[in-house]
Amino acid sequence: MTSKFDYYEVVKVNSEQPSLSEINGLEGAVLGFVQDDNGLYWYAVEIFASGECWDVQENGLMTTGKIMKREDFYTGESVTVSVNQDGEGELK
Repeated sequence: MTSKFDYYEVVKVNSEQPSLSEINGLEGAVLGFVQDDNGLYWYAVEIFASGECWDVQENGLMTTGKIMKREDFYTGESVTVSVNQDGEGELK
């Protein structure tokens, strides 16, 4: 089984799930996805209106036919984190 949507694909939330009522009908972009133990795909969708990322099951999404680029979301910048012996991290 393959995923229905791809990275950076613009999707519209189309779900009757009460937990998704806040974002139902809104568009966003797929930033990640995973297949669970039951073979179902779940997608990390950045909702354009809020900038928040939501987990949405595949059957709760529909395609818009639009694809964005990685550069639309990531600048290419990175950070380095150093972890000491106590397990505390520090940005470098």
